[in-house]
Amino acid sequence: LIFPCTTPGVSEPHNSGTVLAMASDAATTAAAHSLHAQPRRGCILIVDDERQVAEAAADILTTDNWETVIANSGADGLALFDEQLARINFVLLDLSMPEMSGEETLVRLRLLDPNVKVVVSSGYDATDAYSRLKETDILGFIQKPYTMDVLIAAFREYHVAFQHTGRAASSADAQPNAG
Repeated sequence: LIFPCTTPGVSEPHNSGTVLAMASDAATTAAAHSLHAQPRRGCILIVDDERQVAEAAADILTTDNWETVIANSGADGLALFDEQLARINFVLLDLSMPEMSGEETLVRLRLLDPNVKVVVSSGYDATDAYSRLKETDILGFIQKPYTMDVLIAAFREYHVAFQHTGRAASSADAQPNAG
């Protein structure tokens, strides 16, 4: 799978991409063991109605030591976010979903947490996506299809930028709610 990405104000690399291939069981086991040796960077909720896209994004981010949670609809994403608010640091949100659009999901996420860190993903170009979102504040936009390298780089950048704000700190630092 090849996935390009754009960030507001940053030129998109021309003809760049990474092919995501299925790893052997031995490679997957070795990667899993190395992940346990390091604390997770944090937790990303991936909300995308295309199950294969969500799972591919989760696999990519997991290889970079992120914990991921997948929701295949806006309603499921809201429920998971509400249940796991204390541990979710970022949301990767598909803009075009049936039943509840990405725009509506984003508005409802903001009702649950006005400071939620959201990165929008869509097949639309950035200009169209931002016009659909109007005044909504998001961290960035990742255009589908996006590359493995760009997805990882984007979330590493966001993690570094917000690591001292509490919400984007490593999930290992989060304390469970009492009661």
